Amino acid sequence: MEQPDYFDDGMGRVCKLLQSLYGLRQAPRIWYTMLGKYLRKCGFKRTKMNAGVYARRVGENKIFVTVYVDGLLIVGTESDIEMVLVELHSKFKIKDLVNVKHLPGMEITYVRGAHVDDLADGVLREDLDEVQDAELQTGAHSAGEGQLSDARQP
Repeated sequence: MEQPDYFDDGMGRVCKLLQSLYGLRQAPRIWYTMLGKYLRKCGFKRTKMNAGVYARRVGENKIFVTVYVDGLLIVGTESDIEMVLVELHSKFKIKDLVNVKHLPGMEITYVRGAHVDDLADGVLREDLDEVQDAELQTGAHSAGEGQLSDARQP
């Protein structure tokens, strides 16, 4: 990165960048790294099946945070979701879109009374089915059942 011409006084000085700029090539990586560090500080662990999914256990409950670019989807009980929102709001400027219906590549359905484990198991099984289908088509071997059980345990 260079200074604009009108800032160059011929002295060979440079600007000190105090924070990353939105729109830089590295901006998504910087954001993901910063968010990941904060989520880990809050007790979340990145799942082995998907680097964009973080999980945390609170008592008997599990909370999942999925990350897609600068959007987050939080899955858990209402009180657990509220707790995560408070934690995120203390560090980042966030906008709560409440009940999201669509995210890129997925449609979201809310099931009242369903247990988070049931929903997460279904999603992970669908992911595993897709991986296995891809393996059959390409002859490649990737994630197995052992890794799936690891991914479900935060």
